[in-house]
Amino acid sequence: MGSNPNGGTIFFEKHKYSYNNPEQQKTKVKNVVYIHGANSSARSFRYIQKCLPDHKFLNIEYSVEIPLKVNISKIQKRIQKEFATKKVSIVGHSLGGVIAIGLHNKLKILDRTITISAPFGGSKIVEYFR
Repeated sequence: MGSNPNGGTIFFEKHKYSYNNPEQQKTKVKNVVYIHGANSSARSFRYIQKCLPDHKFLNIEYSVEIPLKVNISKIQKRIQKEFATKKVSIVGHSLGGVIAIGLHNKLKILDRTITISAPFGGSKIVEYFR
């Protein structure tokens, strides 16, 4: 179980998730970009989308065969095309978290960056940012 300062709570039990935030029901639609990990796909975040029906999601697909800088550039363009001037939050899992940090200072529309199990300091790929 996790919580946030706005009163919302996310409950995790194996692969079942539920989200409750009474204040969020009063807010406008939020835009979320999800960037999956290296051995996953854009489909891996679909389960949480059902818990957040008032959000607009963009699930990014990328190839680990392409250099990291190229992926970051392509993803940046895709996000800018999709959302233009609307604020967006990025959620990156594992290698997707590394990509999310690579996008952090490149997107003027960025509201927040959230990383989950990103290999900072534990992977050679992180050397890209040093």
